[in-house]
Amino acid sequence: MNETKRFSSLTSPTGVAGDNARLALQCDGRATGVFLSGDTLQYQYRCTGGYLLVTCYDYFDGVQYWFTLLSDDLRVIDVISTPDAFGFMQEIGQPGPDMLSFGFFDAADRWRLAVISGGADGPPSDGGTRRPLRFFLRPRRIRLWKEDPVSALGKVSQAIS
Repeated sequence: MNETKRFSSLTSPTGVAGDNARLALQCDGRATGVFLSGDTLQYQYRCTGGYLLVTCYDYFDGVQYWFTLLSDDLRVIDVISTPDAFGFMQEIGQPGPDMLSFGFFDAADRWRLAVISGGADGPPSDGGTRRPLRFFLRPRRIRLWKEDPVSALGKVSQAIS
């Protein structure tokens, strides 16, 4: 994945919050007709077959994050969100092609996200992630999971020795 700066947004009307917060997506300064959850476009990446956009809504008790996969022609292919977190995403890395790893401020948990080019069937991602109902029966194109803390500790101890 490579960072891109093609997208910008117009925020929701004042007073719309939480799961109802929406932003109007623009690409290269032009309206796309696509509306995303959240009120801030935080990160944007070019990936195989499209774009991964990360939006959020920051409220008093935490932050909600949504990961939206758009096709090259700017159609929404898949959406998934993390459980609410107390802090912002940080320590974002790219452990492989079409993958991200990240944590949240003041939390030990590490998360991984993979964009799956052909899609995958099977159970939804784990760790309390959520997917809108309209995507529930479609093949998953985004996989999001919490890393196993034991394996993450093993990697740290291997790196130290």
